[in-house]
Amino acid sequence: MPPDFSSDIPLRWVHRRHGDSEIYFVANPEPLALEATAVFRVDGKRPEIWDPLEGTSRPLTGHAASDGHTSVRLRFEPRQALFVVFRQTGSLEAARTASTASGRAPDVSADFPVFTAIAELEGPWEVSFDPERGGPEKVTFAALDDWSRRPEEGIRFYSGTATYTKTFDRPETALMADRRARLWLDLGTVKNIAGVRLDGRDLGVVWCDPWRVDITDAVKPMGNRLEIRVANLWPNRLIGDERETPDAEYAPGGNLARWPDWLLEGGSRPSPGRLAFSTWKHFTADSALLPSGLLGPVRFLVSGD
Repeated sequence: MPPDFSSDIPLRWVHRRHGDSEIYFVANPEPLALEATAVFRVDGKRPEIWDPLEGTSRPLTGHAASDGHTSVRLRFEPRQALFVVFRQTGSLEAARTASTASGRAPDVSADFPVFTAIAELEGPWEVSFDPERGGPEKVTFAALDDWSRRPEEGIRFYSGTATYTKTFDRPETALMADRRARLWLDLGTVKNIAGVRLDGRDLGVVWCDPWRVDITDAVKPMGNRLEIRVANLWPNRLIGDERETPDAEYAPGGNLARWPDWLLEGGSRPSPGRLAFSTWKHFTADSALLPSGLLGPVRFLVSGD
């Protein structure tokens, strides 16, 4: 029996059948964007792409059918996963004509939009941290910066959420773009998750590649107020706390030896510089800090249909 699925470069996949539909979950295991030709043991049905991040689905126009298989050219962002669903029947003569002896599908650009960078959002950012978590209430970043490399201890060892704000005008080049094109805000790199609001409108949460949101219907020509709420991971605060006086006893293996009296009795913490408490000693004061914050670059992208 021929393989259920194959590809010209390694991809991860799993297949299930639901009624008359064939559902393939296909994932890029690499931390870089790539294109691949995938061959599915399905014939007589049209393929569709279902994007679990955007919650959208669309038919794939570029596919080829041959010898009981359908080949599709796919494009992936770093570590991106997609569903390829076969559920609609219909004439596939055009696709069969387009197929080649190798079974390779037509050009990927027919089904996956090309994103073009048109401008970068540069300049200073106002950043607000949570003082209860040890961060400054407001600070200005001259440029986007990794929290773990900042000179301020309240930022370098910060774990929690911070809000970046900036006001911008829509890029002039976007005004000259194809009216059918979409305008996107790409955050570059985020450590580790971000929520985006434009003039108070919630544009969603990004937590993996691609770090971008569609701003076409929210952006206005001038005076757009952008808010990006970024949260990082816990280790940096735990590492920063190890620079403070200990107020709990840990066993040699790292586990909590006993509950401290101040915690059991509801008293004041004897080491007020410590902001976190853990039942396991995971880090030391010399442990490496994790990159944190909005690292960028933040760019405007234009995509076609």
